[in-house]
Amino acid sequence: MLSDVENVVARQFDLVFDMPDYLIDVYKASGLDVAGHNGNEDWQLPKPATFIIQPSGKISFADVPDDYTKRTDPTAVIKLL
Repeated sequence: MLSDVENVVARQFDLVFDMPDYLIDVYKASGLDVAGHNGNEDWQLPKPATFIIQPSGKISFADVPDDYTKRTDPTAVIKLL
């Protein structure tokens, strides 16, 4: 599990996307301050990436949905572990 508040690691692996203007407006209208949470004014979100990395460094599972609202089912990840 990785907490990457400023998207430092996500940027290294190209797992960050710039929020489109219309979505920024929706978030602001809803009181969701992504820029404030991220500690910058980038208005970027990380892609919801899930990886299982073996102790050897081999990636045995990777899922990076195109839709940022989708997440890998935790039950599926537990089965793979």
